Amino acid sequence: MARAGEAQQEDATGQVQENLDLCFWGGDGLSQKPWHPLHRPAPFPVDEEERLEVLLSQGILDTGPEPDYDALTAICQRAFRVPMAAITLLDRDRQWAKARINLESEEIDRDISFCAHTLLEEDVLVVPDLTQDERFKYNELVTVHGVRFYAGAPLLCPRGNDRKLFKLGCFCIMDSEPRNVFTNEDKAMLKVLASAVMTKLETKERKTASGPLASRWQEGGLEQRILALKACIAFQARTVDETCIRLFAERLRPRVFQSGTFITRRGDTGDPMYFIASGSCSCTLFGKELERLGKGQCFGEVSIINLCKMRSAQIADEEARKKCTRGADIQALERCEMLELRFEDAWPLIRMAPNLWFTLEGIAKRRAMKQVTPANGFDRSTSMDRSALSCSGCGPGQRP
Repeated sequence: MARAGEAQQEDATGQVQENLDLCFWGGDGLSQKPWHPLHRPAPFPVDEEERLEVLLSQGILDTGPEPDYDALTAICQRAFRVPMAAITLLDRDRQWAKARINLESEEIDRDISFCAHTLLEEDVLVVPDLTQDERFKYNELVTVHGVRFYAGAPLLCPRGNDRKLFKLGCFCIMDSEPRNVFTNEDKAMLKVLASAVMTKLETKERKTASGPLASRWQEGGLEQRILALKACIAFQARTVDETCIRLFAERLRPRVFQSGTFITRRGDTGDPMYFIASGSCSCTLFGKELERLGKGQCFGEVSIINLCKMRSAQIADEEARKKCTRGADIQALERCEMLELRFEDAWPLIRMAPNLWFTLEGIAKRRAMKQVTPANGFDRSTSMDRSALSCSGCGPGQRP
């Protein structure tokens, strides 16, 4: 036994070792968290990487308080007569609260998150007494902070043609007393409130523009859109008359994407296409960057072309959209101003002005001919849209 005060001693090789009679084990270089040794954090869902990408694409993490979310949280707390309620989002290593009542911290370590367990459930997670559940009885929120009851409904976000549901976080309630009764009607109400949160979030995501772009490009901003089209590489490479450009500009919808937002995702429907008015984006496939896109470039025209061809061939729109899906992800690297062209707006234009068709087709043909080289060796005369790889019915990323 070492003498009192000797926290370290030398072993037979002369190396200094911790005296575990006198100090806590330091983890031998491993990262240690101050949890109870029997506490087990929730495992990650099988689709965790995809889930995180969808979460980040919403652009809501670390944003300030908003009255609508605060109001929903207050309604939830009062409806269930609980002291604590929160709208939470699960990041890779943390749980962050968009809105909360009677919870001290805006974020906590994901290891001790009740909501992390809700991501693994098919329905609302209800724990009548946390001290009696092996998953939670050693959690410091229970042992130190005295939480006894938890119920959480997942925040479900659909993505892709199959509308796969990703669980971004939870609408949850907690109490310092156990609750033995939480009815199916209670579960249904909590799910309704979680759905209201997602409706609010999706409505915000669908806004066509915000801030300076709205006033500059939407309120009488036709001339601005015309100038942006003329500056686009696609229109510089082929002569398009003024009337055609004006018709085109009238159909464009301004959009703003904040830094970090995914503009398109692999597997999403290939409609619409975008012209980049300002900012820069990264085109990636399975985490590997394929190309950087900037002002004057566009992407998505391959799918617009194929949708036009399929409609001309009298293929049902629903079937055509299933065939034309994005083959890669495109993410905003900074605040980006875009001009969006949807297929339903493009179709009558192309019928009225054939030269627009040849302009889009020219972009696609140049893309098909270019050779992709490592690092910064991409030909930047056009954008990189992988939609064409899946338009013949092959899976995204596979060649026909």
